[in-house]
Amino acid sequence: MKFVINFLLVTLIVTVAKALDDNDGKILSSYDSRIPSENNAVVRLMPSEGTAFFTTPGWFVTAAHCFPNPSRIYTIETNVPHSKDDGTIKRPDIKDIYLVDSRSIQISTGDKNEQAQGNDWAVFKLIIKHQIKYNAREDVTPFRIALLPSLSPSLVKPLVSIIGFGVAGPPPNFGQKIKGVMYPRNIYSQTQQKAIGHIKDNEISKNEGIIIEDKLIHDVDAASGCSGGPIIRGDAVIGIHNGYLNDKNLNYGTGFHIHALQMVLDNKTLSPNNDKISRNYKGDYVPYLIHVDAGTVEDQNGDGTLFRPFRNMQSAISAAQNDKVLSIVGGVYPLEGGFSFPLGKKITVMFPSGGVKFIGTGVSTANSYSAVKREHQLLTTALQGAIGSKVDKKTQAVKNSTTCSLL
Repeated sequence: MKFVINFLLVTLIVTVAKALDDNDGKILSSYDSRIPSENNAVVRLMPSEGTAFFTTPGWFVTAAHCFPNPSRIYTIETNVPHSKDDGTIKRPDIKDIYLVDSRSIQISTGDKNEQAQGNDWAVFKLIIKHQIKYNAREDVTPFRIALLPSLSPSLVKPLVSIIGFGVAGPPPNFGQKIKGVMYPRNIYSQTQQKAIGHIKDNEISKNEGIIIEDKLIHDVDAASGCSGGPIIRGDAVIGIHNGYLNDKNLNYGTGFHIHALQMVLDNKTLSPNNDKISRNYKGDYVPYLIHVDAGTVEDQNGDGTLFRPFRNMQSAISAAQNDKVLSIVGGVYPLEGGFSFPLGKKITVMFPSGGVKFIGTGVSTANSYSAVKREHQLLTTALQGAIGSKVDKKTQAVKNSTTCSLL
């Protein structure tokens, strides 16, 4: 049965292809500044031949127009080899191909031609078996997400980079498909490459106070196939690359200020059965999760929200009310002097990305040592064994969506 499934998967991704959109991005000068890159948190999305990336909230993120038909079969690929001399893509080993869970896809309104620029995003997960397998990889470091601060005209524009699986070839057309003509490509075409540039402008649109568009305009070289790639500033992703602006001779993407996108990343499912999310969605944003991330890019301990997570378990547990859910990103968390067992409230923990490890033991004021021991073991075992944790390989079968109640 495994052979049959693998054969079917390879057959589907080999035989189904799409005509590349020649407006997914552009090389902005006579020189292609992109260089080969190796980052397995950035993946090739097939058969749309686009780019996606994995984030600490546990979602893969890409552009909406990379899912022209969300109900079809999609896969992601890592460790993508060089293409053939003429640019024909080669497939990676079957172990580096993962199946997208079509039921998980959440997508912004419309396709690229219908929706306003700056609202071109989609998120998804893999089928559970593949999500576990991918998340257990030692060579995957999920991207943290961040909001781009307001730009000041007097300041130097932020330096950013983009990683993507765009087409490539010799100048002057760099392998692009232009007006129906496919220009020559090379071995780097639709393999992972990286380029550096600057954010030139950030255009935000609101409807009744709700942000519905967040357009990041940049001068980073990109090409067809780069859509969905991360726009990276420092150690975090601030947006999703989308395409090319003919009137400005610049490229652009979508930032994370958008209300509906933030809700989805915070595990608030907005639309069942792959219905597209209205760009004017104004539902109440009541944080569902309390986020904990020992490696947060924030300078200070946050408030547990999506973009300002707590750095430590002590703060998170102190802030948590009954029936709240802690979303704990992979990392190392010291426990000394923090909290005591029993907690006196019901808290559920989930593990969206990476392996989690605790150092030391929690301090307890409880009279019953058995209760302390039982709950402490529950906490450490659950976290160290979560989602195929890198800490404890014996528990790789634990599901990605696993939760554990702490009483």
